[in-house]
Amino acid sequence: MISRRTVLLGSVASGALAALRRAGSVVAAASQTPVNFAVPAGACDCHTHVIGDPKRFPFWSGRVYTPEPGTAEESRAVHRTLHVDRIVIVHPSFYGTDNSCTLDGLRQLGPSSRAVAVIDDKTSGAQLDEMHRAGVRGIRLNFSTFKQTDAAIARQRFQTAVQQLG
Repeated sequence: MISRRTVLLGSVASGALAALRRAGSVVAAASQTPVNFAVPAGACDCHTHVIGDPKRFPFWSGRVYTPEPGTAEESRAVHRTLHVDRIVIVHPSFYGTDNSCTLDGLRQLGPSSRAVAVIDDKTSGAQLDEMHRAGVRGIRLNFSTFKQTDAAIARQRFQTAVQQLG
């Protein structure tokens, strides 16, 4: 006999599978949908993520979700179709403070791309200089992802980041 629990679990599994199938087709749809308006020259997507192969770019163990891959090449295809010339990669929270995937995305996307990195108090001046040379032009202090709710600690972290950049 089929129980209510079995039906519910089956429904959840079917819904999840359908969502995954739709998510996989988003890049394909975006890279095939023509833009039907004039996009200004030099248009910029100011918030995109590059999500690499987790074997090469492992996710942070404290992340709250695990995303599907979204490679630099897929980003390039979508932006080409949308007639967007410039891209800003915002380092996603699920990598913690390991900016290696974002930096790799910058390298792959070339001089028309820039990035926003996530740093912490252990990020050295040499690392900041290297990120700047690669195209990083901003930092992101992501307090909620790191479960930082104390305003005094957040203020101190902000002040430390300002000193690091100075």
